[in-house]
Amino acid sequence: MFCIAYALLGVPLILITVADIGKFLSENIVWLYSRRVFRMV
Repeated sequence: MFCIAYALLGVPLILITVADIGKFLSENIVWLYSRRVFRMV
């Protein structure tokens, strides 16, 4: 029973965490890329 409750709470939390990490990384990569492109011009 504990495993079912743990999975029901843990899976959505890990999905939210992974989505936030992905958003953070993509925003920083876009920012770094835009700085690099504007420096070249």
